Amino acid sequence: MSPRQLAEWAHERYLSGDLNWPDYRVAGFHVELHPDYNTTVAALTGRPAAPDRPRDMVREWEERLAFFQRHNPPDDPQIRRIEKILALLYAPGENLRPGR
Repeated sequence: MSPRQLAEWAHERYLSGDLNWPDYRVAGFHVELHPDYNTTVAALTGRPAAPDRPRDMVREWEERLAFFQRHNPPDDPQIRRIEKILALLYAPGENLRPGR
């Protein structure tokens, strides 16, 4: 699944009521979809945006959760939000990992 496909998935989940607006804002707006990404982040990292390149978006969210758990208090709302997003990504019928 690419970042653009994840954004579409999140939009569908928002429309269905599975994600509320704050959850959707976190899940649906991948940084590589921002129009200034290549002149800001990519200028520093040397990696241009590739919002249509498939990758393991579940793993990316798992890594993000681990980061927030390491660096934030346990009751941080972002942690709960990411856990909710991951629960939806893990749901049966979601074929979001590469090769599926």
